[in-house]
Amino acid sequence: MRCEARKFIFTVFLSLLILTAFAIRSSAPTPTLTEECKKYIAKYLGESPEPNKYCFTDTIATTVQYWTVIDEEQWGSTLDAVVTIVIFEGYSYEDKVNKTGKIDAEKLKEKNGGTALTEDDLDWIRTHSNGKDKFCYTEVATPTFDTGRPENPYPSISGKFIGTIKTNTKIIATKLYTYACEGTGGHTEHAIICNSTWCAEAKWEGYKEDWMNISFNKTVILMPHETYNITIVTGSYPQIHHTSSLKTENGWINCTEFTDANGNKYNDWIPAIMLWS
Repeated sequence: MRCEARKFIFTVFLSLLILTAFAIRSSAPTPTLTEECKKYIAKYLGESPEPNKYCFTDTIATTVQYWTVIDEEQWGSTLDAVVTIVIFEGYSYEDKVNKTGKIDAEKLKEKNGGTALTEDDLDWIRTHSNGKDKFCYTEVATPTFDTGRPENPYPSISGKFIGTIKTNTKIIATKLYTYACEGTGGHTEHAIICNSTWCAEAKWEGYKEDWMNISFNKTVILMPHETYNITIVTGSYPQIHHTSSLKTENGWINCTEFTDANGNKYNDWIPAIMLWS
């Protein structure tokens, strides 16, 4: 009961603070929010009324999950969440289930072109949270190269995969995601994708917030019906497709050789991955 009472008091206090701050403003707001920041807030601290469409919530909504500086879970509106993060040092996550991709004041500052959010920015969010002025945007879905999860990912062990990829559509990727076996830290330590004229490389940075993803040092552009060489060095227990050639929605990935951590070699082990942006 005490916990619920604290949550109620905090919510009331936050609402009063927001109303007071906006009421005493003597001049027209001059927001500095970038389009990137608006879209980021709508996607991760807003609502999705339809596929690929993201909006700020109404100011009375209680659908956005976030946490206070003392780690108390709260549910409120887009405005509630942003105020808590910017003013009260709270936080949230891009992936709230796995609690990865932490959203804090520094992250919003980064998305806002290096400029910290101001009270004018909070006012802009408030005035664009309801009715005809509600901020929404539609995200254009970009194709990914996704092996998906295998029906049976076992046996699994870390190792080095060497193979090829040939897509049937243009793929633009900046990251490689690894599907881990349940309850493990399966990941990719190192990946290289090359053709005859360029190579892109990605390295793991440890068990940090977004440890399932690694980022390439240059944008990977896979053109349809061209063959690219791919090398993946995995750690822990990634999910494995036990086949020499795997057809996906957007092309094929083929295994040339997989050498496991014990030195055993296979020609039908393909790590479960996704190339995406």
